[in-house]
Amino acid sequence: MTLEKMSLQLLQEIVRDKSYKEVAWDDLEILTEEEGKIPECEGMIIDMQTANMLLTVYNALNKEHQAKFETMLTTWRNFEKLVGFGWKQVK
Repeated sequence: MTLEKMSLQLLQEIVRDKSYKEVAWDDLEILTEEEGKIPECEGMIIDMQTANMLLTVYNALNKEHQAKFETMLTTWRNFEKLVGFGWKQVK
């Protein structure tokens, strides 16, 4: 499976295609080396349910917060926060 950079367009593609993708972040390798939190991996798999939840949250935000959301998708640490926040909001 080819690693792709996380983006809003990638989330939309996952939902549209009813699939999943292996995703890479620039800081994922740093986390693996420095903190040892993520065992030797190059990326993480994002499934359709998670992608759909994130898009639902994104669409509910105003323009200012949508811009922040898109910026947060670019790092693993912030992505983790978005997913946690998102699941709390949609339940």
